[in-house]
Amino acid sequence: MPGIIALLALIGIVVAVGRSSFRIVGQAEVMVIERLGRFNRVARSGFNFLVPFIDRPRTIDVRVFDTDVNGVKRVRAGATSRIDLREQVLNFPSQPVITKDNVTIDIDAVIYYRVADPQKATYAVQNLPFALETLTRTTLRNIVGDNAMQTALQEYAGREDTRPDYFEHLVEKSSGHDLNWFFSSWVDEDRGLPDLSIGGIFPSPEAHQQILVAVDIVNDGYAEATVPLTVRANETAATAWVRVPAHGHITHRMLFPQSPSEVDLNDGSVPEVQDNTHRRIINAQDH
Repeated sequence: MPGIIALLALIGIVVAVGRSSFRIVGQAEVMVIERLGRFNRVARSGFNFLVPFIDRPRTIDVRVFDTDVNGVKRVRAGATSRIDLREQVLNFPSQPVITKDNVTIDIDAVIYYRVADPQKATYAVQNLPFALETLTRTTLRNIVGDNAMQTALQEYAGREDTRPDYFEHLVEKSSGHDLNWFFSSWVDEDRGLPDLSIGGIFPSPEAHQQILVAVDIVNDGYAEATVPLTVRANETAATAWVRVPAHGHITHRMLFPQSPSEVDLNDGSVPEVQDNTHRRIINAQDH
């Protein structure tokens, strides 16, 4: 009898260790694996082995939709160790915003998002759904408070909204800019995100002790974007907003009053596939 009990205990231990050591990750899912409390790797779809008692999957906060017995849909917060890489929908209540003429209106919004970097989604923010909701709420209020958007909203007429590009033309008219690229890449279609990098920096001396700084910017992503480009030297800085086409590159030139020391591309305001800030230090051989 004691032998049978010991055998059953041994089988139980083996089963427990096996369940914690072998994980099957589904298609379009990943798991962030920690080893002794530190990031170790991202487990992709398929069979994955975890070292018993040393490796463990890290959980992240999520929001899921469920329906109660009365058919009422609710949003429930939870946690999961499996990160879904598919496009997801995040719904949140109507947001009150104040227009230029101090009128409060409620705006309904739905966020479509996709996790591009599981490691950053886990460690760079404490609560991903709450961070997305807060960022969207702030962006909505900034957009509605923008002068061009205010004018477009005031001129909007529902009876004339018979074409998909009707509101686009209103915003273009009020802003004075061609925004077809923006609506095409960011509103009408889901083309993904830009993937920017600094290809090269070429400073050359000009007249009156000025420096002409030529910066090659590469976009390997599927979306066109306008990003800030900043040239710095000590306490002096100059910034220009540069539009970079999808799967393309441009060379932007700007005059600078002294020899530059670094160039920054994107300040985190434009989302990208990977890093959303790029810094290049200019060495002496670059001059």
